[in-house]
Amino acid sequence: MLNQIAHALGTCLAVSLTDPDTDPAEPPLPPTLVRLTQTPYFQRTVRRLAAVREEESHQIQARLVDGLAAAARGLKRDDMSEGDWRRLLDSMVLVLAYSVE
Repeated sequence: MLNQIAHALGTCLAVSLTDPDTDPAEPPLPPTLVRLTQTPYFQRTVRRLAAVREEESHQIQARLVDGLAAAARGLKRDDMSEGDWRRLLDSMVLVLAYSVE
């Protein structure tokens, strides 16, 4: 029955036998992304965005890293160069800091 509903919705049913009290492990961050987060450029960008958004730097940093990693997984590009990471970071900052209402 659930399979038929999922099929009608254009999706498929997936069953997982995991412990509900534990979160599924996140894939490790790409080493090139980890290196980017340690650069003065990244730290400056986080501080500036935190000031614009009036949020804590550590919250902004966590969201940016999560977003960058998710974008790389979606693009199947975990092997990006620092320049590619910077361009992706800059585009996220543009959206977060200068939202058009």
